[in-house]
Amino acid sequence: MTFLLIHVIDLPTIIGIGSVFGILSCGWICYLLNLLFKLSFKFGLMQIILYSLSGILIQIYRPKRKFRKSYSFFCWIYSVAIPTLVLSWFFYYGLLYKESYTRGASFGDLPFHLNLIASFAVGCNSERKSVFDIVSPFYAKEKLAYPIMSNYFSAILRSCFKSSLHLALVLPSVIFGFAIYTVLSSLVFYFSKSELSCLFAPWLFLFEGGLGFIEYIIHPELRGRFYTDFVH
Repeated sequence: MTFLLIHVIDLPTIIGIGSVFGILSCGWICYLLNLLFKLSFKFGLMQIILYSLSGILIQIYRPKRKFRKSYSFFCWIYSVAIPTLVLSWFFYYGLLYKESYTRGASFGDLPFHLNLIASFAVGCNSERKSVFDIVSPFYAKEKLAYPIMSNYFSAILRSCFKSSLHLALVLPSVIFGFAIYTVLSSLVFYFSKSELSCLFAPWLFLFEGGLGFIEYIIHPELRGRFYTDFVH
């Protein structure tokens, strides 16, 4: 992938896209191998070893070429790293915190995704007989018609590494959030050629849902009230 894109996009964008591509490719490989092997710690550890060795070999043998010019490291810190940390904070305290509490937009979607994760970890889809032998955990004997891979990756964390449901939701979300900010900053820099624009873009994106986040800052006593919505 780096070989194909090295002259088209910059290194931060390749890392951002590559992190999502890594989750999806890892998930699909595990999904196919799961037809032969049950999800377990040994299975997950073997996948980590194989992916790590593959990455090292690719880095050793791939052609060494210069990447397309991008914004500075200082700009990356303020336009990608810090916004990702801020978003991670909200993910950590907003997605099934202490296995019990959630807030904001995740109120509606979370039960749906938890059912899908559980179906692959221990439920009706944990012992598939073929690639497309996926049934809905909501309607008996109905085929599941929904993109599965983000939920399946959480099921891998849950089944192979005994991750809590909280971390199984937060870790992929943080990686996707990092990828969004990386690609956003690269796009803004590509079109504007201005690092100042890169510094403003992620914060406008993060807080475009409204001014509710101000209440989170000026009223610390509200942060522990999980029925409070800071989005609107």
